[in-house]
Amino acid sequence: MAWVPGASANFYSSLISLAQKKYWAIQDTDFPEILLHSIGLKGFNETGIIDPNLVKKQLISMSVKS
Repeated sequence: MAWVPGASANFYSSLISLAQKKYWAIQDTDFPEILLHSIGLKGFNETGIIDPNLVKKQLISMSVKS
């Protein structure tokens, strides 16, 4: 399965747009702090999660490393 970085970019863009519309964010200091940690996870396919336990295990493992 190929990694699609555009998905992270779309998500980030949505957060910025929401901050602009809902909170009238204009200057850098107006926006919320955002930390986007994009990781490739196994247990997904084009339909979504196919192995929930594997996905959960990877997410927990990555959060401990961070």
